[in-house]
Amino acid sequence: MELAAAYAEAVDVKDKIKVPREIRLQETATTRLLSKVSTAVPAPESLRSIKARNAVNKRWHPDAG
Repeated sequence: MELAAAYAEAVDVKDKIKVPREIRLQETATTRLLSKVSTAVPAPESLRSIKARNAVNKRWHPDAG
């Protein structure tokens, strides 16, 4: 909404050109970020991974449990 207000307040043609360019850059950045988001469910951890994580936690945090 800030960019729309900036466009409405712009008097100079140069400023009216800068605002849509900034909007396009923001949309492109948003699209790139959204394409990196994965909605796939990760595979369950193997028993070996679970045991290794527990061993590391016991090694680094012996009083935690």
